[in-house]
Amino acid sequence: MAATRSVFVAVPSLDIALFSGSNNQHGCSDPGIIVDRKTGELFCFAVWMNGKPRKHQWKDDGSESGFEIGKSAQFLMVRSQDDGLTWSRPENANEYSQDNNMSGLRYALQCSAMALCIVPPAFAAESAAVTKFLPIEQSGELVLFDAAAHDFSVIRNYTASWKKDSDLTPVVKSVVKDGQRFVEFTYRGSRGAACSTFWYEPVPRAATKSRSAGLKFTIDYEGNDFAKVSVNAQFTDGTGITAPLTLEPGCHDYVFRKGFRRAKHPPQWGLLSYFWLSATASGNGNPLMFRLKRVVMLQEPAKRQTPTSEATDLFGKRLFNPRLKHVRWGEGEFPARQHARLYVDYDAPERTRRTARVFAEKYYAHTGVTLDTLPATEEPPADGILLRVANAARHAGRQVEPRKEGYCLRVEADRVAITGFDEPGLFYGLVTFFQLMNNSMKIREKMPVPCVDIYDWPDLPFRLVSAQGTGAFKNQTPRDDRGIEYLMEWTDRFVAGQKANILFLDISSRVKYERRPEFNGSERTYSLTDLERFGEFCRDRFVEVCPAWQVGGHANWWLLGYHPELREKGYRNQSDVTHPEHNRIVFDCMLDVIEALDCKYVSPKSDEWWGPCKDGETPDELLRGKTRAEAFLDFHVELNDWLKPKGVTMLMYHDMLVPYHNGKKFDLYKIADRFPNDVIINYWGGYDIDKGIRFLAERGFPIWIHSTGSFIRLGEEEKKIVSGAGKILYSFGNDKTGGLLEEYSDFNNMYASFRLLDYAWNLYDYTEPEPGRLTTIKNIMAITPNPYAGERVEPIEMSGVLTRSFNEFLKDVKPDDYDATDEPVVISPGVREIGNIPMQMEPTGKHNCIALGKGDREVSVPIDGKCASLVFLHTAFINDPQDHGARPVMGRYWLYGWPCGEYVIYYEDGETAVLPVRLTMNIRRFDTDSRNRATNNNRYVYTVKDANQGDVHLFQWEWVNPKPDKRILKVVARHDTELDVTLILLAVSGRSVWQN
Repeated sequence: MAATRSVFVAVPSLDIALFSGSNNQHGCSDPGIIVDRKTGELFCFAVWMNGKPRKHQWKDDGSESGFEIGKSAQFLMVRSQDDGLTWSRPENANEYSQDNNMSGLRYALQCSAMALCIVPPAFAAESAAVTKFLPIEQSGELVLFDAAAHDFSVIRNYTASWKKDSDLTPVVKSVVKDGQRFVEFTYRGSRGAACSTFWYEPVPRAATKSRSAGLKFTIDYEGNDFAKVSVNAQFTDGTGITAPLTLEPGCHDYVFRKGFRRAKHPPQWGLLSYFWLSATASGNGNPLMFRLKRVVMLQEPAKRQTPTSEATDLFGKRLFNPRLKHVRWGEGEFPARQHARLYVDYDAPERTRRTARVFAEKYYAHTGVTLDTLPATEEPPADGILLRVANAARHAGRQVEPRKEGYCLRVEADRVAITGFDEPGLFYGLVTFFQLMNNSMKIREKMPVPCVDIYDWPDLPFRLVSAQGTGAFKNQTPRDDRGIEYLMEWTDRFVAGQKANILFLDISSRVKYERRPEFNGSERTYSLTDLERFGEFCRDRFVEVCPAWQVGGHANWWLLGYHPELREKGYRNQSDVTHPEHNRIVFDCMLDVIEALDCKYVSPKSDEWWGPCKDGETPDELLRGKTRAEAFLDFHVELNDWLKPKGVTMLMYHDMLVPYHNGKKFDLYKIADRFPNDVIINYWGGYDIDKGIRFLAERGFPIWIHSTGSFIRLGEEEKKIVSGAGKILYSFGNDKTGGLLEEYSDFNNMYASFRLLDYAWNLYDYTEPEPGRLTTIKNIMAITPNPYAGERVEPIEMSGVLTRSFNEFLKDVKPDDYDATDEPVVISPGVREIGNIPMQMEPTGKHNCIALGKGDREVSVPIDGKCASLVFLHTAFINDPQDHGARPVMGRYWLYGWPCGEYVIYYEDGETAVLPVRLTMNIRRFDTDSRNRATNNNRYVYTVKDANQGDVHLFQWEWVNPKPDKRILKVVARHDTELDVTLILLAVSGRSVWQN
């Protein structure tokens, strides 16, 4: 009943399926109905929970960090302006938060006399009826706003009162310029933010075989200062995205397709509910004036989307990454274990011989065969393997053009010839040979390689992989420390093994510095001797290491914890590059690493300077007499001048130099013309990328794409400009930054690195990966070479030690999904070929797995035999996704995945080996998103359909036994008690030891 009136109203049903797409696992509580006493408008609201059965919204993990659906309670509301006869569509107020704190989601519930005031953007206008625009069709376009056809008074203009002390207000009027109608926006006031919201009736569906793909704004602007207007779009599924529009002189179209780079899911533009344009001011007002002519919903051809639940399997197919340009398959196979001769030209240079040594090491690791290196004659040898660098080679029976870093590889039944057109090309032929050996995913006694004729080369000269996010703050001691050996093995697989030639590596907080020992807390893992080994290892594989430090905006990651006096006043994370000691300290640390790695590149990164402010401090107007633009320029000039005599080239990120990104801050973009243009600019993302690339190219900078998001696709003009491309990976690309929920995201996924390296290699003939391709490539890359591997694999008898029914476990942990069925999954019993490995599966009606939760007793599995490897089929469940031990900060302790237990190997002589089981590295939760199922170390993921036709994943991990001559007595599976997770082991098989 509305306050102060004796009127009964029909309380509406909140259609929560608008936000979740289903009506499962929902709960609503705390409803209310109140009235705005000034306007008579009714508000009906409730708190909605999704995906948290039997959870209270503000107890335990009922409400998690963040405002997303499924993480915390959602504040839903509907309105009525006719005493409840009709109601608006539900609005989700949580989506108005722009970050993970309450600054973007301030509720001012003034309950005196039952009046309501809610001040997020959607509700902050004057209390009035919500009038909505009706889209119209014009010349085949879906027009959301046309200044000549729509009533501009429908735009809701207001001050953003959720911003403290905000008084900025839009002033909007209709104008005519050059015979065309516009709506002109100016701003009154001095500080805060001002918004103009465009509400819509349901947007019409896209045309048949088309989909809505973004907004196009036609805006006229008379300034030349790259002014910015923010646009925020909100959708009926409760999601929203924000992006800036950087304005240029004249009347132009501005396209808005995507939001912030870390967005996990693409926007569904067909669900647009409203958008707003906003401007900001920091105390001096905003002189911005622009004119809006039209807003159009972009349409593009619809693409077939692979359903999330579809686990397309290409396991065992002949897949390569990067893709090969020219391939002709032959008949027969080359039996690698029957050939032990390696031929190299008698006058081959040392560089060729180094590649031959790497080849011989890898050949032994894969086959157990030690190659004899012999001098080659003019004619190809009758048998064995020939490695050669030459200006001429044949493919498909004809002479082919020698390409930079290209090669020809020919495999016949009794011989192999790899011809590189230069030294790197020879190495890349080597990489393809071992991909050929592995991609069948089946070990046979003779280790056969299929006969083939290949001609291949890269399109871009620089292919990057960036390893970041493995650092830590002062004295955050890692709980796992696998040392430089792990970094070498990772680089061999995911950098050199993908034909990348640049490793951008931030280990600034992991190095034990000698010139600056005050930095050496317990978080340090790599000595300078380690780096010397690593540098040589990379050079052998034609990988140049570019060590990187966060200088400036993110200096808190490694510098400020040890030297807090270098922090710039007024900013939390910014180092003061004008401090007299700053460069001496930073350059000393850099010099240690430069000398150890003997590197050709160094990066101060230099992104996102002058970020979060320090509470209670006011930044100085000048830095020791310099403007911030001058300080930024001077630091980089000094660093570049210091590096050049050492033969080192500087790389840095783009954003502070480009007006389309962060370059408007303190007008830094204006110094780009004075910046040393021998610095290589790494373009990591943002908006208007094509414009930003051209802005830098016009000033003579070399440019490499260094994507922090999933992908950057270049236009035809930009392809002529850019000379390198690659992906930024965090936490070794093992997706650990997604936390224990394991939601799918391209942002920190090795898949995105595979895509961009394929793109860099095949820039002019790139094909989007088909479903299942990237998962299979990751399976192939998970193979650990095993010189002792035999063909025969036998299941281990486990029936006497199994502790749980897997189906009963599923019903216990997911009762809402499986209460209605006795068999959540059906796995046929007996010995089954899973990933080309025979494994014994027990009947589902009895105990058929070992389930180990926190506090459960360990279980011993008898082996009693010699094995070249053990193959585990296991999976996991996260009992507490908000486990305090897996909060984001703990990622700095667990570098190689979240702890899930361990297997302990007991040899006959009493020696043991501990095998860590790590979530996201060699196991995942059984209900992880199918697109996200592959890991860095799982050779295969066996996916079965459950009773609801969802996917249940079992992960196959092969551990290579370094001591195959010793008998293994048993494997003990045990929980490590670190996190509230359950480790489920279903089967173990042992591989025979090959006898040479």
